Amino acid sequence: MRSLINDNVNNGLNEIIGECFALNRLCDRGMSELSVKFAMNNASSIAHPRIAHIFPKIADVVSDYQSDRNCLSVYPATLLDQTDYNSPTDFFEKLLNDMTDLESLCYDVLNKAQDDSDMTTVVFLQEFIRMLIPITSQCLLLIDKCELYQNNWAMFDADAELFITLPIMAGKG
Repeated sequence: MRSLINDNVNNGLNEIIGECFALNRLCDRGMSELSVKFAMNNASSIAHPRIAHIFPKIADVVSDYQSDRNCLSVYPATLLDQTDYNSPTDFFEKLLNDMTDLESLCYDVLNKAQDDSDMTTVVFLQEFIRMLIPITSQCLLLIDKCELYQNNWAMFDADAELFITLPIMAGKG
């Protein structure tokens, strides 16, 4: 099988896929905490399809690219998540931290592709990173809103549709 991406770069793309599914798991757990523990059913129902479900879809963007370059995708296992958040702010802070980790991972893989003179993968990753910007921005906004609502989770929940602004992403997943 002739692949157009070297193994080192393709392994990095597989890591990106794994991080996307880990973020999906993190969000699914967080949405459970929001709706059950914090009685924020409205915020959870709005955020779940717009945030949690975006991660398998963007993982598919990576695996579709790998397929186009005749490379196999590997889906790393995700870990059990029993996180008990003390507040919605804690969940959104964790999500932001993991989003910035995903961005850093993408930069590392982009650098590997540059070192290998794989400009097609460089361009792909630049576009992929652009896809992450609105997600990270949404995380920042949610943290800002948590601070502004000063732990008034009922009001945050009632107003969630005003600031959970990511569109539902079309595609697989």
